[in-house]
Amino acid sequence: MKRLAAMGAYRLSMYLKEEGNNAYWGKYSRLLDSEVTEELLQQLEENYMEAMAEEEGSIGRLYDLLRPEEEAGRLAWCSLELAVLYYMDEQIGEVFSAIDASAGEGATLSLAARLLYGAAANLEQAFLMKEAFSRIELLLQAEYPPGRIGTERLFVDDRLVQWMSGEESPFLHPFVQTEPLPKEAPSPIWESIGQELLAELRGCAAANKGEIVVGVVSGTAGSGRAFLVRQTAEALEQPLLLVEMGYFGSLEQLLTQWRKLLREVLLSPVLLCIKGVTKQPSVESMLTILVNEYEAVVKNAWLLGLQASPAERPLFFTVAEDVKPIPLLRQRVVQKHLPMPKLAERAALWDYFGKKYLPGVSLPSQELAVKMKLPLGSMEKIVKHLACLPKGEPLESRTIFRYCYELLDDGRYDSIKRVETQYTYEDLKLEESQKQIIMDICAQVEQRKRVLSDWNLQSRYSYGTSISALFTGPPGTGKTMAVHVIAGILGLELFKVDISQIVDKYVGETEKRLEEVFRRAEQSNMILFFDEADAIIGKRSETKEAKDKYANTEVAYLLQRMEEYDGIVILATNYSQNIDAAFMRRIRFTVHFPLPDEARRKEIWQSAFAAETPVGELDYTYLSRQFEFSGGQIKNVVWNACFFAAKEDSPVEMRHIVRAIQMELTKDKKVSFQEVLGAYAHLVY
Repeated sequence: MKRLAAMGAYRLSMYLKEEGNNAYWGKYSRLLDSEVTEELLQQLEENYMEAMAEEEGSIGRLYDLLRPEEEAGRLAWCSLELAVLYYMDEQIGEVFSAIDASAGEGATLSLAARLLYGAAANLEQAFLMKEAFSRIELLLQAEYPPGRIGTERLFVDDRLVQWMSGEESPFLHPFVQTEPLPKEAPSPIWESIGQELLAELRGCAAANKGEIVVGVVSGTAGSGRAFLVRQTAEALEQPLLLVEMGYFGSLEQLLTQWRKLLREVLLSPVLLCIKGVTKQPSVESMLTILVNEYEAVVKNAWLLGLQASPAERPLFFTVAEDVKPIPLLRQRVVQKHLPMPKLAERAALWDYFGKKYLPGVSLPSQELAVKMKLPLGSMEKIVKHLACLPKGEPLESRTIFRYCYELLDDGRYDSIKRVETQYTYEDLKLEESQKQIIMDICAQVEQRKRVLSDWNLQSRYSYGTSISALFTGPPGTGKTMAVHVIAGILGLELFKVDISQIVDKYVGETEKRLEEVFRRAEQSNMILFFDEADAIIGKRSETKEAKDKYANTEVAYLLQRMEEYDGIVILATNYSQNIDAAFMRRIRFTVHFPLPDEARRKEIWQSAFAAETPVGELDYTYLSRQFEFSGGQIKNVVWNACFFAAKEDSPVEMRHIVRAIQMELTKDKKVSFQEVLGAYAHLVY
């Protein structure tokens, strides 16, 4: 690079000497040489150009790009020398201005022409300007299209200096990731979709080497689109530049940096991928501009013999599912869609990332695949996070689930709330037949991979595979507790749907909010719990008024969305007689929670206190026989009695229990305490 600057300085010196301008010799003696002669300059240039032509690496590539053995290339090369000289010492800009006022603070083609052809050369050599500008403009990031080619300022920037110094990694901006060849084992996604993408790209390359190919990989965020492109670049044995669209916000803003990226394609054999293109105004037409400019650069490099054929330099985009660039592009397009991985693919991906980031650690891949329906990108992110945990910490399923939810929960949803689960199977005071149904629900989750994937039942039942349950019964009979127990057994997060946030009087709003709930559930693999669900799944009425029609539409939509949902949905209601019959047909499991009988009530009373609670002599037989309470009511009584006892600094005695029962009975306006309380009525008088 110093030789380029030195040659530019010699040319300046020769011009000033010929013009008789001696004002700058003393001031810039370390840059200018008053002893230079025409013969010396000619000899220096011959030796210098001969050396440049034999150079390898970046300088040799510059020589091939500009072709200074041609007159237009010589003019372009001279402008590069001046731009490098200015980069090394900006004070030389004063000399530039003195020679050519249009140069100002920078090099121009007009200034280069004066040094090569004399002061009157601009008009005579104007025909060379256009060709020289086309060779140098992208390299020096000149304004394009230019106002006047001859006077357009030309500057060397840090990235070009870095590249000319032999630095291989791009010096760009935070929005660009350099992806070297990863040299990693093929992923399951590559085996199923990537091989097809590579085969089609190669087929297009073989068909017409003079045309570029655009690779479009679509899917949801985190589905592995960029991951697939990285592995495709590896198969093509070329490094990749990933341009993050999230940094820009719009394609219009990307256009302001597009020429810097095109220069990277020109300087080195890299593939380019624009990552994360979403639906936005004029997105398809903007993509057309980007592709056309990319094609022009790649074709020019090919015609110069500098790079492989355009067909072997595909341009990649990863796009959202609603972006459709293909109809507007005249270039050949290969498109692949990445769906949510199926059960078997998810298990294979957990194994793949486990071996990559956690060598020697065995992940519960089968269980993770069944219980966590995640896209590829989320799986990789989670395993990377697990790799940062202290060595030796056991990676149990529940530990991994906890990290999954922490990384996935972005807190954007107000209509669903996470519920801490604390009850165990032993806390359930139900009939054995009811408990068996609870375990059957859990078994359907645990055995999903075997039945759907290994036994291939998904080929027969691809629709309506959700696990749905309806819990019915009076308040306080254990419906919510049973949902907690299911979440605890499976190790999954429980989210309760806030019905008040879902049901809306405005037409269509309820459906929108239901869609948000199910979309959130699909992304986070939660157990979805609708409490007091009869508010939205009540019996459909005859359509007598417009409001009846819309209410029925909401019910129908919820039915449809439940069938599409590939997860666990549990609904609870106090009034089963109000539930629409269409719902009952679509529910996989139904569990009725009746009021407990005397024996069950006694169990509930006896298990209501913690081991640490000081309890005196309590008449459990009397309590269970005398009061037909639900489990919820017994909980209320015990709760209040404990506070009464704590206030007296006393163990919980019957007097505290009876006083709490009196409070509970008052809710039902039962005031005949003497009759109801029987033998213990005196404790409240």
